[in-house]
Amino acid sequence: MYLLLIPDYINMEMDTIDYLRISEDLGNTLTRPVGYPLVISAAKLTSNYYLTLTIIQLIMFAWIMQVIYWIRGKIYVVVLLLISGAYLVYIPYVLSDLTFSFFVVASFYALHKKNLAWHIILIGIASVVRPTLAYFFIVEPFLVYFTFRDKKLAIYSLFLCFAATSISPLKNLIEHGQFIHTNILNFQANEYLLKSSHPLLYPFYSMFSNSVSMHWYETFRIFGLYKVDFSYLNGNIFVYILNYAFIAFYCGAHVMYLIRVVRTKDWVSLLWVGYFTGTGSLCHTIGGRHRLSFEFLIW
Repeated sequence: MYLLLIPDYINMEMDTIDYLRISEDLGNTLTRPVGYPLVISAAKLTSNYYLTLTIIQLIMFAWIMQVIYWIRGKIYVVVLLLISGAYLVYIPYVLSDLTFSFFVVASFYALHKKNLAWHIILIGIASVVRPTLAYFFIVEPFLVYFTFRDKKLAIYSLFLCFAATSISPLKNLIEHGQFIHTNILNFQANEYLLKSSHPLLYPFYSMFSNSVSMHWYETFRIFGLYKVDFSYLNGNIFVYILNYAFIAFYCGAHVMYLIRVVRTKDWVSLLWVGYFTGTGSLCHTIGGRHRLSFEFLIW
């Protein structure tokens, strides 16, 4: 029943962002990178693109869970992620979250295994899916230094990472005359930050909201049981209570994570979480989707 209800929502989303036209004439690449539209276009080659896309994202989800287990080595981390709905609830959505997470989590695993080449290659591919990695080259040298303890390699990694994540900017430079990943940040700044009654405080609200919002709200929203702002109650007391339970849950998880990082001096993990927390929450509240790049580290 759940899957049968989703396509109406998805068709609305696809009409709005026009993913398919991007893959045909690349006319909107200043707003949307071409990585995920290409995945959708590949699915469109089959008779039932939505079923094909769902299967592709189901495989991505299974691989992400396996890689997370390899990284953390603890089954309870995978169980907690499943309970929280992280990655799981996004399988039937026509959204770039799982595709982006697929490459980002794999990139962290490559770094974890001290394979710098694959780490940078995967970061480069992920940057074509979403523009979140536009400034990743700044934090990359520190990640490399704390992983390899090699200053020269850390310096080289800055330039390698910048080159790997410059595919979208180079494409936009050639086609639009602008060396930028996307113009979506300007749009979000105008729509959310500047129009906010407290523009200086809004990024902090956004960061908090994104850090504690439950993933399941995406599912509840489909059934009309939950609104985007987590302070709203829309006719379902269970969803309301569950939401605040997850807020307390994630607040505790983040506190325990910070204690663990300080105790173990896991600066690679802290830099990774810090980067995606900061960039993902700069101008817009997108809920639990924001945490998919690093949630496997906070448990």
